[in-house]
Amino acid sequence: ITNSILEGRYERNEIDIVLDSASKNDIVLETGANIGIMACCVLKNINPKRYYAIEANPYLIPEIQKNLKLNSLKCHIHNCVLTIDDVYEADFYVSDNILASSLSKLNKFRSKIKVNCKNINEFMCKYKISYWICDIEGGEYLLISDELNLQYVKKICLELHPADSVLQLKLLQTLK
Repeated sequence: ITNSILEGRYERNEIDIVLDSASKNDIVLETGANIGIMACCVLKNINPKRYYAIEANPYLIPEIQKNLKLNSLKCHIHNCVLTIDDVYEADFYVSDNILASSLSKLNKFRSKIKVNCKNINEFMCKYKISYWICDIEGGEYLLISDELNLQYVKKICLELHPADSVLQLKLLQTLK
């Protein structure tokens, strides 16, 4: 992971898409902020009106803060899981591989922790999110449904993770 970050390959396609489509007037929500690479790139190059970084893994929050500080950047960081239902906490499976931690039970995980949840519809409406960046390791299939309120959202950068093609098609049809 370190080499791909240093060589500029980490999340390169997603970063390019967002940098080509985001504007200074956007209010950005990033779900699955990881260590803050996307946030740093967008804040440094676009400087949107506001940026909200959501990361479920509490062990990565200090890394996001460190990377923002190293780049003299600021954003709103929330350690939580966004859900479509009114759930107050969720099980989160922490892996030694920072890219593999998930809400789904993993074969190999270091620990299972409880993470606070917030309702995504309330969050998006409260902050009038106009750009949603979503990379949540398969969690998109749980989050995106007919109940999702995209009232203010004008742009979405969504990374789809492996699933059967019927499920992927259903998800994309929901976003129409």
